[in-house]
Amino acid sequence: MEKADPNTSVEQLRQRVARAVSQEKELVIDPQLFELLPDHVAGIASAAVQLKRGRAQNELIAYRYDAVLRCGQKEDRHTTPVGVATIASVAELETALKNRRWTAVTLRSLSNGRLLKDGKAKELLETQSGHVTAEALRPLLGESPTAATFEPEDIYACAAAHGYDVNISWSPQHEGPPGHFDVQLALGKEEARLCGPSRAPAKLKPWDVYANDPIANSFGQTLIPAAREYLKEHLPDHMIPTTWVVLKSLPLTPNGKVDRRALPAPQRRPDETTDYIAPRTELERTLVEIWTQILRVDRIGIQDNFFELGGHSLHGMRLVARLTEHFQVRVSVITIFQSPTIQQMAKVIESLQPSQDTAPDSPAIEFEEGVV
Repeated sequence: MEKADPNTSVEQLRQRVARAVSQEKELVIDPQLFELLPDHVAGIASAAVQLKRGRAQNELIAYRYDAVLRCGQKEDRHTTPVGVATIASVAELETALKNRRWTAVTLRSLSNGRLLKDGKAKELLETQSGHVTAEALRPLLGESPTAATFEPEDIYACAAAHGYDVNISWSPQHEGPPGHFDVQLALGKEEARLCGPSRAPAKLKPWDVYANDPIANSFGQTLIPAAREYLKEHLPDHMIPTTWVVLKSLPLTPNGKVDRRALPAPQRRPDETTDYIAPRTELERTLVEIWTQILRVDRIGIQDNFFELGGHSLHGMRLVARLTEHFQVRVSVITIFQSPTIQQMAKVIESLQPSQDTAPDSPAIEFEEGVV
């Protein structure tokens, strides 16, 4: 939403989110999977999911987590019921801990301050009309929250200051809004309680529900360029398809034939925010080829944005290495942020390459008549 052109619509932003999810190359696992393992996998005694420690505002701290699995025989760690309480602020929590209000307690579904802005952006994309522009949405991101939010690191610090052990984990999505977290607090002698949420065993869904399939995503993005190159060697240009769609399986009718009406409508471009403009120079064509290999995106135009096509900082580092290797120029990741299109990047590379006019002349060689 922040990188988009001001006139980009909500519907276009939704399409970009969907494309980014479909192109995800890392394994992404629902934390609930680990919490279910002790009840469904022999040899795992307990599991605890823990939010990352730290105050830095980055993807690692905000979204990733640690999963701790303890192997062996299960032990009854919940012989005494653990209470459930609510708090309205960290100051209220500090007072309760200072006064030893609880021996062991669970605080459920606290709003995560780390995800406040991202959660608001997600809500706006889901609720606003598809014709609303990014420019109209951005001021709404700065509105004050209507409910209390908590920084997990503040709770860690508060618990440590008053002698409590603490475990902070993601809340199950069916028990509250996405991105919220649960807190388990216990005095030192009750530390054994902090082995994970105390809940009745949940029904296990098919394993693939709890994670994405990055190998399948990567395969689809690799298959299309390979298939196109193969067809170029065997077919004339006018017979090579211009649009490609990868399906896990073909939809079938009750009679077992291909259901053509159920086939998805092909998109000519990965993003419909700009008109496709083909590369015009050899430099632009080379850049398009490099981008295609890094982003695994089909049919890139010279006005397409590197980051809107799914690029991120790691892709940017790979691009910097490829540009340095191929063009023998020094560029930085900041340059990619400042010149994120093929057209802009081509101008930057041209400005960094020595021109023929400025190239040093070859040393002159003078000859005297009759001298060899």
